[in-house]
Amino acid sequence: MNSLATNFDYDGDLMTDIGADTLTWDNNGQLTESTIASLEYNWSGKLRSATAGADSISLKYEPLGNRVYKSSTVNSATTKQRFIVDIAGRLPTILCVIDADDGSLERSYIYSGAQPMILSTYEKTKGSYP
Repeated sequence: MNSLATNFDYDGDLMTDIGADTLTWDNNGQLTESTIASLEYNWSGKLRSATAGADSISLKYEPLGNRVYKSSTVNSATTKQRFIVDIAGRLPTILCVIDADDGSLERSYIYSGAQPMILSTYEKTKGSYP
């Protein structure tokens, strides 16, 4: 067990310091700088991008606020995905995930009500699906 004391400072209900490290918040109370990452939000307060060292993520949303695109870079490998979202039910649900670079299907979901029942994953094999 670590017996070193750490000081925490607050401005209202927002933590501003962890020991010698500073946390930065925007006017909406959203964390923009932490000890390991920088974060940006869109106009409606949803995460738009985050960067931690050389790793990053970028997200895009459709007008109703559902995530429809994600690009992430981890250990210099970038993955880009598009999401097909069903908004007809009471809650938006992801129907499938598509590789944004080549348009291939990565995952599809089948729901019973709002509960996901089946997840199908697809692997690319010489440009086709098994």
